[in-house]
Amino acid sequence: MVRAVPAFGWGYPASGGRGLSYKEIADTARDQSHHHLDSCGHCASAHDFEAELRQVIASRCVDRAPECLRRRILDALGEDPR
Repeated sequence: MVRAVPAFGWGYPASGGRGLSYKEIADTARDQSHHHLDSCGHCASAHDFEAELRQVIASRCVDRAPECLRRRILDALGEDPR
């Protein structure tokens, strides 16, 4: 059974107290998060900043380690280099 988290109301009347599946929790959390962000400028601003920061970091972190280093690391981990 999934533990109820009061901040999101999981496990309350909508679920009949039966516990929710992961998908139901994910859907509920997403919907409630979107609703909150639509109505809270402070959180929406923080969310937008973090999303933009993640995009900048992802666009800048495109270097690939040299192949010889990758092989050494994979060998040390016991994995087959591909």
